Amino acid sequence: TDGSGVKVSFRVYVYPGKVTMKQDIPSTTANKVVFKWDKLEGTTGYSVYKYNSSTKAYDFLKNTTANTFTDTSLKAGRNYAYIVKAVAKVNGVTVTGPSVKLTCTTDPAAVTGIKQTYSTSDSITLSWNKVPNATYYVVYKYNKVKQDYDRVSETVSTSFVCGMVPAYATKFLVYAV
Repeated sequence: TDGSGVKVSFRVYVYPGKVTMKQDIPSTTANKVVFKWDKLEGTTGYSVYKYNSSTKAYDFLKNTTANTFTDTSLKAGRNYAYIVKAVAKVNGVTVTGPSVKLTCTTDPAAVTGIKQTYSTSDSITLSWNKVPNATYYVVYKYNKVKQDYDRVSETVSTSFVCGMVPAYATKFLVYAV
């Protein structure tokens, strides 16, 4: 009673703790992200949400009992944000812990259409197709002595002129960043 003869009752809910991510930066490819977190004692699972830039809110994706999540519905070179909450059942009531936010950027799409567009006796011009959402490109040239590729340039352009030794064939790699 509360002293006035009125019976008072209340329930106490203990909420789960905050999820702790296993890595600061999740594993990404051009169309996929994988992130993991530590399991929390006393939870029945986890809820995962993804930020929707159109609605400016987080949309519920799934409940899971696993401590990992993979999203394969992504586009190359884009930013994404997620939140994860621990979930527990207390006296038949589902409660969630505080959310933890995770952001990532998917890798740009692969560089395609790499070709030699011009050459002289001492230089070669390479060109390639523009990669959507790429900030710049990194050009690598094969080094026969080291039997590995050397980074030779960064460019925002979709072409590159490289000095060459006459009659010396080589290979190039171009990555979008």
